[in-house]
Amino acid sequence: MKRITLAVVALATVSLFAAGCGSDSESTSAATSAAPTSDATALGAASEVASTGDTYLDTCNGVLNYVKTLQASGLTDGANSPQAIGEEFVNLAKTAPDWDAKSEKDKADFQRGVTAGVEGKC
Repeated sequence: MKRITLAVVALATVSLFAAGCGSDSESTSAATSAAPTSDATALGAASEVASTGDTYLDTCNGVLNYVKTLQASGLTDGANSPQAIGEEFVNLAKTAPDWDAKSEKDKADFQRGVTAGVEGKC
């Protein structure tokens, strides 16, 4: 269940990345308006991060909120360690169908945001 929850929140974070960088307003609203699953709701509102349109800031705040939620729940060992979460978020983003279409700046901002969020330094 922990892996499912991580995947749900990671998907939400990756969706924020896609929405912040996308030019298609219809796909942006669809990606960010999906209802959270019961797994995500059970761990709190970590996936409900308001998008500012800034890739770095949105990613950092999303990851930071997720890490704080895990810490509050006592789930920070092994696959739920902040470092492991950061690696998984970046790996998920890199496997997204539109990753290669993103600009190098957006990719770098996303990766910097994940790193800063894991470190708690947004």
